[in-house]
Amino acid sequence: MEPRSLTPETGLPITPQGRALLGGLLAALGLVLYLLGWEPQWFGLDMAPDQVGLVQLLVFLIGLGLLLFGGIIYVRARWNGDAALPLRADLGLRLAATGYMFTVIAALADILGFGSHPNPREAYFGPWQLTGIYIGEGLMLAGFLLAWPWRRAWPNGRSNAQTPDSAPHPSEIGSKP
Repeated sequence: MEPRSLTPETGLPITPQGRALLGGLLAALGLVLYLLGWEPQWFGLDMAPDQVGLVQLLVFLIGLGLLLFGGIIYVRARWNGDAALPLRADLGLRLAATGYMFTVIAALADILGFGSHPNPREAYFGPWQLTGIYIGEGLMLAGFLLAWPWRRAWPNGRSNAQTPDSAPHPSEIGSKP
């Protein structure tokens, strides 16, 4: 029987696999919005070639935020279900969230009034902002790599690395047949 938890908001039983699926779906939606904001010409929606506007930046940042949120839900579900995360995973998820904040601040620096072109009449997206976005995305990637549950079994005991039938029992290790 799979362990179930009750969420206080809905009262519906949600397994860790269900949470992982929800996180994956949110991350997929975030990826679509991220790509829509980053490369709108792929979708035939580029209204101003060679310019990056505020709406495009906001769609990009919302997509990246959903990608981060979905990834956090997935990683938390893969670790322990409802139990507290290990220190490595907690630090990794915090690093990923810090990378997202760095990306938001870098992308909106001119609009927030502390970029290289404060209070522009037209939205300006320059090389410094792009560098800040790359650094923030790198921090997010490093955080998720740190938090990822490599070879971790699902909370119900199912493992990605090996099946229970193929793994020797601890009492069989070192014993002669």
